[in-house]
Amino acid sequence: MLYRFPSLRAVAVACLLGSAVVGGSAHAALFDDNEARKAVLDLRTKTDSLASQLSAAQRTILDQSNRLDQLNQQVATLRGQNEDLANQLTTLQKQQKDYYADLDGRLAEQPVSERQCLIRADHKPARHLR
Repeated sequence: MLYRFPSLRAVAVACLLGSAVVGGSAHAALFDDNEARKAVLDLRTKTDSLASQLSAAQRTILDQSNRLDQLNQQVATLRGQNEDLANQLTTLQKQQKDYYADLDGRLAEQPVSERQCLIRADHKPARHLR
């Protein structure tokens, strides 16, 4: 009967070859599916690891940002203190200059003989300091 229907013979051979190919590819598909599952699990592990690293980096950045804000506040406080001290120094220097100018003015108003008496009176040996 196979001799009478050569096309039937070709169809039978094609079916036999098709089943062999499908059976082989099914086994290959199962093998590929296991590899794909393993690859997916590996990717999940890597993703989780990267997510934890990113989270740690974000916490570090936030901590550093907070520390930077604190340092900026300290710098502002120190600049204010420095400005106050510079102002106090300027005021004291001006006061001292005014005192010496006043003293020089008063000494200049006195006659020379009185100045010499004042200088001699103020010029006492400081024995008690030794």
